[in-house]
Amino acid sequence: MKKFSVTDIQEVAKKLGLHHMSKSYFNLQDESDEKLQFLYECLHKELILREQKSRATKIGKAHLPSFKTLEEYDLNFQPQLSKWQIEELKKLNWLKEKYNIIFMGGSGTGKTHLAVSLGHLALSQNYKVFFSTLENLIYLLKTKEAFKSSSARVKYLYECHLVIIDEVGYQKLDKQDVLLMYELVNKLYNRASIIITTNLDFGKWGELFQDESMVNAILDRLTHNCQIINLKGESYRLLNHNNIFKKRIKN
Repeated sequence: MKKFSVTDIQEVAKKLGLHHMSKSYFNLQDESDEKLQFLYECLHKELILREQKSRATKIGKAHLPSFKTLEEYDLNFQPQLSKWQIEELKKLNWLKEKYNIIFMGGSGTGKTHLAVSLGHLALSQNYKVFFSTLENLIYLLKTKEAFKSSSARVKYLYECHLVIIDEVGYQKLDKQDVLLMYELVNKLYNRASIIITTNLDFGKWGELFQDESMVNAILDRLTHNCQIINLKGESYRLLNHNNIFKKRIKN
């Protein structure tokens, strides 16, 4: 049986926010080892339950569309990424240093898979994560004053360590949309990491945002501390699609 000290109990009390207990001895050093163990185990169980609840809440608020892992990513299909680069992404040093990541490539090249995988990895290490398509994000920003649900989502967005914006490039933005996008990026600049998936080269972002000066301002902040990863090739989904005739032949 492990012998628990007063220091062990104080450390758990500190994690639970029991500041008075974490700084006081309460003459616990005079108690038996059995009593110290019982107290430690009670506090430790409470800590585990709180951590589990906190993790579940973060997972729910992240709104990640699916569960993907970096181990599931097919490096043979995407030679632009090496095993070493995947391992570097997994370390999450870029997140600690508030670097951004932009996954750029055509449909089906694995951009969202990588972004979602990194989102789940960040959640597993107790980071707060926010995921949204650009279309839905603009809707949330536009309606935050009108709807409590939008206001709550936007408020949580600004509390997050990692914000993932998916599908940038599939719809044009009007002037109000572009201004909202700029304000978002500007507020997150040097405060959180942003992952963006886009099917457009930066040269074509002017067509998307329809305002060259605003595009430059957004890109200036996004790319200051940023890793840009170009993913090329055909769609993985198209090359590996299932069809009803193939299934019937197997049967």
